[in-house]
Amino acid sequence: MTNKTDIKSLIDALAEFWDTHDVTDFMDAFEELSEPVFESQTEQLTIRLLPEEIHRIQQIAAEQGTSQTALIRHWVLEKISPPLHVSE
Repeated sequence: MTNKTDIKSLIDALAEFWDTHDVTDFMDAFEELSEPVFESQTEQLTIRLLPEEIHRIQQIAAEQGTSQTALIRHWVLEKISPPLHVSE
């Protein structure tokens, strides 16, 4: 099992390595891929809002220290996620 100390050590070692190396030193190890490596697990949805609604969302997001997108996503997930039932 990997713990936080192991991860920090790995990150430190990688940082030290890349401080003294350049990615161009390894160009011969690269290969071109014909398919995407990372595919999004999410899809996009466009909604239309009035300018004053967008302004209010911007204000709320700024107050909460988050992005507009993250705020709206949080709101949507709150409404569509099934409630958690805690057995007592």
